[in-house]
Amino acid sequence: LVSCVKSKIPSSLLIQTVFTYENDNKKCNYTRGEPLCGPCAHSLNSCHYGGADGVLGAEAADFNAVGGTYEKEYELSQKLEALKDACKFGFLQLEQTSGGYHTHVSTEGCSGN
Repeated sequence: LVSCVKSKIPSSLLIQTVFTYENDNKKCNYTRGEPLCGPCAHSLNSCHYGGADGVLGAEAADFNAVGGTYEKEYELSQKLEALKDACKFGFLQLEQTSGGYHTHVSTEGCSGN
């Protein structure tokens, strides 16, 4: 998923750092987002944690647009939407967090979002 996107989206639009798993509370990666050891960045059974029944590890990525504005992120999300079949995406959504905007993309095979 990440390799496909990086090969098709120009680096002038896409920040090369991609977030696939929990960075702040790494224990959430093992509990599938159950906040047993503090808050998790993603929802319970998120594809960032492999979904509800995944065994392959992270099956989602958050992509960020260069510039970080809503307009740039919207442009990136539209380009990602156009790649949905070619890169075998499942769920795709432009999201806003306290840190700004990003576009969440899951694999076709993930059971969640």
